[in-house]
Amino acid sequence: MSEGHHSFDAYQNPESGYGYSADVARRNRQENYRELLCLAKSRKSRRSCVAGREIRPTGPGAWIRPVSDASGAALGDGHIRLPVGKGLRVGDVVRVPLLRACPNGCHTEDWLIESALPWEWVRRARRSEILACVENPDILWCNLGHAHGRPHSRVSLVSARFLTSSLHLIKAEDIEIRVEAEHEQSEPSRVRITACFNYRGVGYGLAVTDPITEAGFAARGLGRYRIGDALLTISLGEPFTDRAGRTCHYKLVAAVITPEDFDHA
Repeated sequence: MSEGHHSFDAYQNPESGYGYSADVARRNRQENYRELLCLAKSRKSRRSCVAGREIRPTGPGAWIRPVSDASGAALGDGHIRLPVGKGLRVGDVVRVPLLRACPNGCHTEDWLIESALPWEWVRRARRSEILACVENPDILWCNLGHAHGRPHSRVSLVSARFLTSSLHLIKAEDIEIRVEAEHEQSEPSRVRITACFNYRGVGYGLAVTDPITEAGFAARGLGRYRIGDALLTISLGEPFTDRAGRTCHYKLVAAVITPEDFDHA
């Protein structure tokens, strides 16, 4: 696995171009399970924010963000109930027990999990499946808000009221990962990880919440590291109030997927 990135294993036995098996439809009728291609497992406080696209016979379905309650709470380790030795990773295909959709503001993709049922690990995704999920929105919701030297990194509460999505998988260009000192007196040893990139001619600087990318680049020390083009899962966070009393939704890089990560997938 490349340091700071996600890797994808080959899947050698597809029954169709998209990897949809004949028994998926039968299984999906059982207990409201949905088959999900995981495209983000980011940190949210001490929990995980998981999101992905539903797998359907015709290609990628809608985004789904499994949540632990109707208010959109993130998932604890006890909620992601996979077989022993199968920790959830970006690029996994899993079957998730879901009760119902529970959209929460611009987080229209939220689905409440059935916490009493286990998750099922199916396989690793193929490169073609990942690429089929790439989207091409004109802009990343709204390009007005800057914060802490990060351009186009936030969306106002007023603008968020008109949004119908909070997740995108995009191909970004000229990505530079910046590891900088976090200037907080309470935790002076912390660093902040920012992904600076271009998308459709606009420069962005967004906080990274992908723990694999964070750990990989934090270990390299302070500096700027160019990784070129890559796929990024971009998510809108929940409303956050900064020290100046301004409340907004921050745009976050929830996963970094580089071409080398799925060369053999």
